[in-house]
Amino acid sequence: PTIGVGAYSEGVGDDWNKAVWSGVAFQPYRSVKNIVADYARYFFGADLAESAAGLIFGLEQNWIGDPAENKEITKTFALAQKLEKDGKDVLAKSWRLQALVKRAYNDVYQQRRYVCGLESVAGAMSALQRTWSADHRLDEAKKSLERDCVDKTMSSYKKR
Repeated sequence: PTIGVGAYSEGVGDDWNKAVWSGVAFQPYRSVKNIVADYARYFFGADLAESAAGLIFGLEQNWIGDPAENKEITKTFALAQKLEKDGKDVLAKSWRLQALVKRAYNDVYQQRRYVCGLESVAGAMSALQRTWSADHRLDEAKKSLERDCVDKTMSSYKKR
């Protein structure tokens, strides 16, 4: 049988995950919540630790269910924006915090694009079911599908 853990990482995206696995291997009786709190305190400082740990857990919740219906994505994004504001100095120096905040921006960006895409398809289907001429129905359906799903706010998110 294998005993122990080899916490290996291919990059920065799973840095905290690696810390959790190492923490569980070292002290199996500790909760993941406590390990993540220690990780956040160590890398982001006591003032940001609770919010940063909340951000980590929020980002995990972002992956649950249909993105169009996942309310956690906007809550997590609001927390990331608060961390951005409250932790400017730490954010400027910490690639770990930058990665978490950027992930929150990406999640909300992708959610909004997904919802817009669903609305575009629904608009196209509606146009095709109208009593207009076939050419007019196709033109309206095409307009719906070609609509730009990236508004000005989302463009600023994408740049992050």
